[in-house]
Formats: sequence, C-alpha cells, structure tokens
Amino acid sequence: APVAASVHVSDANKCVLCVVETADTYHFGVLTHSCSDNGFQDYRQRPFTFNAALDPDIAAVAVNLCCRPGDTLIDPCCGSGTVLHAALQRGITAKGYDINPLMVEGTNTNLAHFGHPGCAEVHDTRMGWPTSAHSLNVDGVVCNLPFGKALHFGGDLDKYNTELLKNIRAGFPKARCCFISGSEIGELLRSSGFKIVHVAKVGNGKRTICHLSVCE
Repeated sequence: APVAASVHVSDANKCVLCVVETADTYHFGVLTHSCSDNGFQDYRQRPFTFNAALDPDIAAVAVNLCCRPGDTLIDPCCGSGTVLHAALQRGITAKGYDINPLMVEGTNTNLAHFGHPGCAEVHDTRMGWPTSAHSLNVDGVVCNLPFGKALHFGGDLDKYNTELLKNIRAGFPKARCCFISGSEIGELLRSSGFKIVHVAKVGNGKRTICHLSVCE
C-alpha cells in the first residue's frame, strides 16, 4: 500500500531530515553530520526563471527518489531545468523536453551557466517520444505536472495531463517515476497505469506546497 507522509521545510537550518535507500528498505531520520561539498551549485542563481519554477530542494528530493548516480533520467516538462540540474549535479545522465521553445532555450542557457551541456529540446511529450528518448535506457522519470494559467498549450489541463501520463507509462514501463503536483492525483495516476509506491506532502509549516507521488 502507498505510504503517506507530511514534510515541512521551514526552519531548515535547525533540523535537516533525510531518507536513505538501502538494498531492501528506506531509513528516515535526522541528519547530524555531512561532508562539505565545494562543488555545490545553487540553482536559485540561474539566469532564466519564471514565477512557477520548481523549488531546487524539491527537485533534488524527487531526483533522489527515482535515480542513483550513473542512472538516466527524463524530465518530460522541464520548465527552466531545475530537475535536470539536480540530476546532473548527482552524476545522473539527464534529458529534458518542453512544449514551449522559450523554456527549452532558457533551460539550456541555465545549464550552460553552471557548466553543464544543454540537454533540453522542444517536444510535445503527449505525442510519442523522439529518437533522443528512445536511444536512452531510462531508469527514472521526474515530472512537475503542468498547472496554472501560464500553460503554453492552452485547452483542457486534465486532458493534457492524462495524455502525458499515459505516454510516459507506455514509453518507459520499467522506469521509476516521481510526479510533482499541486494536489492529490492518485486516481489519475492509477487510471494511467501506474502503481503508487509512496506519497508525500511537502509544506512550509503553514500550507502544503506540493505532493510527491512515487510510482512504478
């Protein structure tokens, strides 16, 4: 059965919680010591962004839930590239797509700013997958599902997300997936062919920011 949890990200300097995956289970606890990482890059300092951009900390959690260093990840709605950067920082091969050419240009500009090769291209990921995706052995998919008034395609949002999810399921049936959404989407995921493994609500202590749904 899915595991439900609530996570608060306020007062992060006082207490850091972490999840560690081992061969047969997960360990959850308080982080008491960490090694300095001089290679850390703060993606909040990227040159291109927009008001609905995903928080880099949430992107990092989603990537860690799906992939390990050496794996390959796809982001079907890459926006300004937050998920792609989180993956590349962790030694994960990443490929991104977006229906909006301005987002793709901005993503590749951002990644170049941090010394990474541009790995995003324009594609409507409801409509099959390009050769660049089929040539990859995809281990994980992280997708911040489209929402709000800034959507490039217009039209019916529920229909768009249904088509997107079914295309992800058909294209990468063995991939571990993490879907980021503004509300609970369990019924939509199950109807699209996914098995929900974990669900977490991420909040700032006052309100829920988003839901993370990990699926297989």
